[in-house]
Amino acid sequence: MVRRGESVLDSACLFHGEINAWRKDIIEADTSSLAEDLDMAIRIRRRGYKISYEPDAIAYEAGPITKREQIVQKKRAAIGTIQSIFKHKRYLWLPRDKYSGFIFPSHKTLQILSPYFLLGTLAMFITLLALGEFFTSVAYILAVGAAFSLSLTLLNRKLSGIRITQNPSVKASLPSDLLNILSYVLLHEYIILLAWKDFVFKNYTVTWQKVESTRNLKGK
Repeated sequence: MVRRGESVLDSACLFHGEINAWRKDIIEADTSSLAEDLDMAIRIRRRGYKISYEPDAIAYEAGPITKREQIVQKKRAAIGTIQSIFKHKRYLWLPRDKYSGFIFPSHKTLQILSPYFLLGTLAMFITLLALGEFFTSVAYILAVGAAFSLSLTLLNRKLSGIRITQNPSVKASLPSDLLNILSYVLLHEYIILLAWKDFVFKNYTVTWQKVESTRNLKGK
């Protein structure tokens, strides 16, 4: 549903690496890019072409099961995003069209900067405390906490209708759901920070690392 909507609104941000197609006279894949699907999408949009979703194009790819595999796969994608942001900085940092001014920042830039927003919120709270603005600090942290809790609650209600568990008869409680969502969010922010560290120190490779745990389940 999301991909169909993006196609109709011309707001697709990237290809999906499992399966995609483009006119070969427009671009060629950059083998030095960690996120070649995102890199190609940026270059195509930069040239004024659109990206459309094809519902009949179906592919299957093993997904990460363990947290370690999630970190490896998501960190690679995050590094690829950071790499693309700096590679196309003249286009993305000085917005010239809808894609560079709104679509890419809302999809990718905010995601890559989100850990620093959270750290900035914490730093602001500590600063207010240091300045003696106790009541202001309390009000501020309560407002942020209330907004965050409300967002998680609404997200939980959305997810509750499509939750998949090993035992369908067992229903998780609201506190446990919120805790799971919070732990996932914190893991995501941690992965992005790891991606920034590896990008700065060039601790990465363009070779794709496969998810082994699900690949070993073939035929079962």
